[in-house]
Amino acid sequence: MILLLPIRVPLHNTPVHLLWQDWGLGVLFVKILYAGTLTGPDWHFKRVLEQVFQAGVMQMDVMFVTTKLVLPVIFTQLYLLCLPYTVCSVFLSWVSLMTQLISVTEGFTPVLFS
Repeated sequence: MILLLPIRVPLHNTPVHLLWQDWGLGVLFVKILYAGTLTGPDWHFKRVLEQVFQAGVMQMDVMFVTTKLVLPVIFTQLYLLCLPYTVCSVFLSWVSLMTQLISVTEGFTPVLFS
């Protein structure tokens, strides 16, 4: 996934969003991904792309494309975006809990050993 933003501009200027460049880069990325998938080993994603290509635009089965192509790609991207955030959040909350526990036990140490 890529995010295309304009380069920094001064506060009194308006950034220029070149949508045709974004669209062109998107088409280029899709073509590269498509070529890489079709030249790779035989797997389910390659078979789905070949079926969609053979059906063409006029005879495209929208439910097939949605369930076999679009949703797996979206779910994979969401998984790859959410997993690192979740792991870091859990780890940092665990570290925070441990530091609080250590500070609480250090406060009661003289009482425990007297």
